Amino acid sequence: MRRKQKSIKETKSDALALIYVKRYIASAPYNYIFTTRELLQLIKLRATLDSFLSRQAKAGYLERLTWGVYRRYDPRNKPVPEERLAAIKRKAFAGDMATTNQTRAEQVQEKSLFRRKAGVLPGRHTRFLCRGVKCGFKAEQIIFDAQQGIGYLREARVNFKAVGNRKIALGETEVGRAFRELWLLGEAYASRKVVEGIYQKLTREQRLFLPNLKRFLPQWISDKLPDLPTEALMTILEIPKLKRRNEIKNYRKPGRRRVY
Repeated sequence: MRRKQKSIKETKSDALALIYVKRYIASAPYNYIFTTRELLQLIKLRATLDSFLSRQAKAGYLERLTWGVYRRYDPRNKPVPEERLAAIKRKAFAGDMATTNQTRAEQVQEKSLFRRKAGVLPGRHTRFLCRGVKCGFKAEQIIFDAQQGIGYLREARVNFKAVGNRKIALGETEVGRAFRELWLLGEAYASRKVVEGIYQKLTREQRLFLPNLKRFLPQWISDKLPDLPTEALMTILEIPKLKRRNEIKNYRKPGRRRVY
């Protein structure tokens, strides 16, 4: 009898929690992408939430972009790049990620296809970098080809290669990406000529930001860097004062980035 009463009580509790979940989803803006983990704070049991989202997806109310990532179904919905899905997945698990030369080249190609309203590649297998352990996911989306007037299923497999904290800390600026790619190639490829060649290709603004990234670089790269701009070094000397005055944010803006 007590077990039955407890079961009824839990059912009522789950029903109330699902009302909150439905309200959360209904109030979200058009094309808003959310994750299962985002909704866990509204409900007691994970199984109840998974079952509800699965039913909603099968009924056509929700579109499942990949495991644990959804949005409301709408005919106006546009395909979501794997770069965005990867970022959403990593953020849901409080993790960081970084792109590679390969992923950025693929994205440029697909943007061109979208501009011409041509179908993107029907399949993609790509890899990003992440902090922590290696992982991955599969994503499926219906892509509409305006030129052919047909829709087709696009399947993508996204993997994450685990790298150290300092590689991720180099960030997504052009200078950070350039030296991370060299780091991934290994010390054998990092001759003084190669390091100086990368430095010479940097813009003035990028060179002013480089001293702040130097602390994350391995010694076999940092020792081969040319003399860094005095202006950038003077800004680093001012960091304690800038923090005290709450002015440090002025040196973290795109186009004027001097400090990390």
